[in-house]
Amino acid sequence: MDPTLGSTKYTNLVVEDIEIASTYLKEIEENFKVQLLVDLIRTGKYEGLNDILTKRNTTVQNLINEVYFNKEVSNELFNALPQMQKDVIKAKL
Repeated sequence: MDPTLGSTKYTNLVVEDIEIASTYLKEIEENFKVQLLVDLIRTGKYEGLNDILTKRNTTVQNLINEVYFNKEVSNELFNALPQMQKDVIKAKL
């Protein structure tokens, strides 16, 4: 073993530590993405919101609940966004 690895200049890092952090970071990023999507819906800035509400026969509040609790719905609505709005959300992550 290299004696310098035992000094205070170095930290031993297990690869599993990085993988665990990456998993949490992806989950946190996904939570922020959902929240930004909900903010667009809540403020009425989601392009095509009225069409979605009509198509789903739902209210804004029910749609927000679906976005929070159904990952498929949040992904569907995110993918339906115009590229400009997607870019704005991605820039904030």
